[in-house]
Amino acid sequence: ASARAGKCPCSDSTTYEFKVEFSGRMEKCSWITKNNLAKKDAARTKKFCADTQTKLQCAKTCSNCRGCADDEGHTFVLPNVGKTVNCSYITKNIKRTATRKKNLCPLQGHACPKSCG
Repeated sequence: ASARAGKCPCSDSTTYEFKVEFSGRMEKCSWITKNNLAKKDAARTKKFCADTQTKLQCAKTCSNCRGCADDEGHTFVLPNVGKTVNCSYITKNIKRTATRKKNLCPLQGHACPKSCG
């Protein structure tokens, strides 16, 4: 088992859905690779995993598991506060972690996979 097992598992979100433009339907991560034709799966993976949010939420499907550590150099400015913080801010206060994940991870998750995991 890797050192990150349990803390930041590599899996797809069970609740995340994305919109497929040509059909207008909302699909889950598993849809990307459900086709029996490997060529079609590869095309879907290339197209849908290019989206930052889908790549984060569908980490296993999009082969985005290589690093499950926060980017230590990444900082961002808190909306409405103007304070610059790093990924550790998201989980710093246990009572506020769920709210911070909900509010901050859609935009910061690409750089904070451990904190947002």
